[in-house]
Amino acid sequence: MALPEGTLYPVQVPCLVIHNTNPRFFWLTNYLETILSATLWGMCTSATTAYQFRVLLERFARQTTGSTEGVQWQAHDFSFRGMFGPQAAILSGAAHLLSFTGTDTIPAIDFLEQYYDANSDVELVGGSVAATEHSVMCAGGMEHELQTFERLICEIYPQGIVSIVADSWDFWQVMTEFTQQLKPQIMARDGKVVFRPDTGDPVLIVCGDPTAPAGSAERKGAMQCLWEVFGGHVNAQGYKVLDSHVGLVYGDSITLERAEAICA
Repeated sequence: MALPEGTLYPVQVPCLVIHNTNPRFFWLTNYLETILSATLWGMCTSATTAYQFRVLLERFARQTTGSTEGVQWQAHDFSFRGMFGPQAAILSGAAHLLSFTGTDTIPAIDFLEQYYDANSDVELVGGSVAATEHSVMCAGGMEHELQTFERLICEIYPQGIVSIVADSWDFWQVMTEFTQQLKPQIMARDGKVVFRPDTGDPVLIVCGDPTAPAGSAERKGAMQCLWEVFGGHVNAQGYKVLDSHVGLVYGDSITLERAEAICA
């Protein structure tokens, strides 16, 4: 017996039950349970975790914007290279896509097409954006990091969304000096430049460290730094909305507790 796939069910309720009707094969239930558990528990856990992120993010989105538009892209799956092999990444990534659309675990899309009749030719199963990594940002050397940013923004990705790793050497220099110098080019683009910190405590990096020196970028946090350079508007709910030409993504170590703290 099994609950239908995709069912939300409370704790202390089994999602499946194996009952052996033949005492001669008493060992069979445990044999099957081991195989099924190894196959299913990871997907169930990732699906449950993603769903909890979705609930949390929708709650804050309704409070701060009055809409949940955009939430499907808000929690992105960057987990592929941190998993126990491609199969584990695919199973977990497919489960994540039950609640969100953003993923860098591309084979999860093929998995959903093969086993669940998804069709990425006619529907949005999963997607991502152009993005750099540290090897790209370090290729020009520290002394030419600003020029690397400018080349990415103006030449390689002159439009659309581009996500750029910003902590190769001095993240706060990027958030203050580089953003000021690149502001004309960024504001002239038809698209969004997303800055990605990748070091430190995500809550403190995004929202500010109250123990840092007064007036410092670290004290303000990355979001406030972007606001001071690019501005934005105050929406009907009374919350600041960052200018649409810039954004922020933290792609590592985000737990439900950290997501709640960042949103709060």
